[in-house]
Amino acid sequence: MRMGTLIKIIVTLLLLAAGVYLVRSYWIEIIPVLEEILGTLRETKLRYVFLAILVYLLSVYLFSVRWQQVLYCIDYNL
Repeated sequence: MRMGTLIKIIVTLLLLAAGVYLVRSYWIEIIPVLEEILGTLRETKLRYVFLAILVYLLSVYLFSVRWQQVLYCIDYNL
């Protein structure tokens, strides 16, 4: 196993451990927020939620295409 791969695995495990720690530490504060989000979603038409998600994904895609063009113009090929 190469050193770069080992470092990536270690960093991934450390980030995962930090995420688990943060969720466990702030779980009492996360629950009311999740309940509020679920309550709002129950009152909202699902069509609008899916439409908002699709518009968001489309905007992220177009933003990445724009940056790809900018980088191509300065001769930086991805």
